[in-house]
Amino acid sequence: MCDVTQIHRQRLHADTVIMNPPFGTKLKGADMQFLRAACSLRPKQIYSLNKSSTRRYIQKLALKELGCTSAEVLAELRYNLPATMKFHKQASVDIEVDLWRFELPAVEGSRAEREPQVSDNETDESD
Repeated sequence: MCDVTQIHRQRLHADTVIMNPPFGTKLKGADMQFLRAACSLRPKQIYSLNKSSTRRYIQKLALKELGCTSAEVLAELRYNLPATMKFHKQASVDIEVDLWRFELPAVEGSRAEREPQVSDNETDESD
């Protein structure tokens, strides 16, 4: 299993991160560890499903601490979570969730500027 708190040590690059993190009810703050890890990748945007009850906290954290330029709830949903873990006591639970879009500031030098480019002289002339 991946330790999401160590993802910053990887050489991962992404323009967009889409995630459905744990809701942080069994292990408090697990959902925010995922959001922090996603932000550390410096993508253009992050889409995430999070419990609606944490909306104010998530927005404040994203804008003030994580450096997001925007944090917007795109949709309010109901998610039927089946019992999949040993600690789940009911067969399923209906949970209110938000679909978020977080935007981050552009990184100095776009990805195109950072990656090597092929010049016209280097193209394949096997025709």
